[in-house]
Amino acid sequence: MDFIKEIPSGIFIIISALIGAFFVVRNLRASSFRDAAIKFRSVILEELKIVYPTVTTWPEHPPTFLANKFISLQVAVIEFEAALPWYRRFGFRRAWRIYRVSDEPRSESSEQDYFQYLGATIDDHYIDPRKLLRQNIDRLLKYTRT
Repeated sequence: MDFIKEIPSGIFIIISALIGAFFVVRNLRASSFRDAAIKFRSVILEELKIVYPTVTTWPEHPPTFLANKFISLQVAVIEFEAALPWYRRFGFRRAWRIYRVSDEPRSESSEQDYFQYLGATIDDHYIDPRKLLRQNIDRLLKYTRT
């Protein structure tokens, strides 16, 4: 332990300051993520309140209903994506795309389609649009968890 006495105290001060700065920056980033997540979640819940989390009234034409919500949701997505860590952004973008145009869009240039929410029967299996919408919104909202 005598070798510790020979190390200048300035090094300990610098190391302590660096460690303190690391924790301050980490807490600020966590706080900004938390605020962005709360805002994103509240926009989703407010805009889609009649269809998520519990369907109270299923729209007569879901693609039109969802297309009308696109602008406010897109703004929330852009703001929230900026708060996401870089390594989670690709998955979030993919979840946003699946929500808008499904896994297999009808064209590459589709910004929004929503026809997957009309319901369909594929190979004698009915795809419930309410269930699909819930899955896709849940997929988006999982990124709001820390």
